[in-house]
Amino acid sequence: MSSSHLSRIDTIWTMVHNANDSKSKGTEAQSQLFERYGMAVKKYLLASMRNEDAAADVFQEFALRLIRGDFRNANSNKGKFRSMIKTALYRLMIDYYRRNQKQKKLGSGNDFQDIAEAPESGPRFDSFTLAWRESLLDETWNRLEQLELNTGKSYFTVLRARVDRPRLTTLQLLDSLVESGKKFRSEAAFRVFLHRSRKRFAAILLQQVIDSLHEPTDEEVELELIELGLHHFCKPVLDA
Repeated sequence: MSSSHLSRIDTIWTMVHNANDSKSKGTEAQSQLFERYGMAVKKYLLASMRNEDAAADVFQEFALRLIRGDFRNANSNKGKFRSMIKTALYRLMIDYYRRNQKQKKLGSGNDFQDIAEAPESGPRFDSFTLAWRESLLDETWNRLEQLELNTGKSYFTVLRARVDRPRLTTLQLLDSLVESGKKFRSEAAFRVFLHRSRKRFAAILLQQVIDSLHEPTDEEVELELIELGLHHFCKPVLDA
């Protein structure tokens, strides 16, 4: 399961700890946390509240609380950081609707009831888990593309083409890439490179999941992958 060839970034818990530093390290860590969780938070709020203005208001409140250090007491013994974020957002949404009801004197309170129930119930993937899953996949694609830019090897281009054109045979896919200017020695060489591209993607995704946990065992990592519905994406490195 090792991915030591990847550049390690700070783990989530290191970021959380540093985010409450009053010096420049704190500002940098806050930016890292926003970069890591910001998109997932926005998607979750919009999916839950179904109102862009309301979601934006709650996101700003969440950002303010993060900056002022409301997560200073968070630690790995209390569970996953994403679960803590989900709980914090749930409470912020409840507070928002309570204020909204009071100010506008809403009668039925249906919106409040919807949001009160949605984050804590539903199918296997709740809206925050889905948002977090999507952000991990998006970030993995971004990092794979950056790896291609840094190395000159077409990991992103080849794998993206495979995903976007699932009905093409390997030979047809190769021909389409050759037409766009990519060069491979043979179909066999292309198959090998496609497999390597999948492993690169899997390794980057796996490292992100590992970094979101606190000193996880292999079993804990696999359980997290299963919970997020990402296990099959990481099989190329899990089975290696």
